[in-house]
Amino acid sequence: MVAGGGRCRLEVRLQGRQMTLLDDTEDAFWGRFYTQVRRNRLHMGEQLTRLVLWRKSAADLAAILSGPWMERVGPLPARRGEHPAVEKPPRA
Repeated sequence: MVAGGGRCRLEVRLQGRQMTLLDDTEDAFWGRFYTQVRRNRLHMGEQLTRLVLWRKSAADLAAILSGPWMERVGPLPARRGEHPAVEKPPRA
């Protein structure tokens, strides 16, 4: 993650190549990864509400990043054991 001049970008390095996955203003960049949540609490009989930033779930983050990844890099390589052509070694 590189930040500067009011902009943020997410860069990845893959097989010696450096690529930018996301590039946007700070607010738009971080807005993808966080959501505002209302927190209510009772203080001395008075209901207080404040807005806090809450990180999105891992599944939401994967969905956000999978589109830019597929556009620039392509599909993820299969992990060992997930690809039918790859066999696991026998356990001792």
